[in-house]
Amino acid sequence: MKISTRKITPAIFEPTRITRVGKATASKQVTEGVVIAPMTGKILSVMVKKGDEVKARQILCILEAMKMENEITTTKAGTVKDVLVSEGSSVSEGEVLFVVD
Repeated sequence: MKISTRKITPAIFEPTRITRVGKATASKQVTEGVVIAPMTGKILSVMVKKGDEVKARQILCILEAMKMENEITTTKAGTVKDVLVSEGSSVSEGEVLFVVD
């Protein structure tokens, strides 16, 4: 059996400064009565239709994102003025889903 006589020098790592690379965080403009998609995903089911009366925090639809089901709710009570999605449709983050007045 041959034994290596090569000297092993441990690697020395110096700390480096981590900088964030990517798009700048833009402030989202929120319009009263507009329900937007919080993330990109697929609409599994729509629970309301145009003209329905809704309560605050009522579930409007189910959005699947990253294999998780997310309940999309309204922040205020009112009447559904417009439904801009349907079951099976794909949505992007920030896209308007419903208008409640």
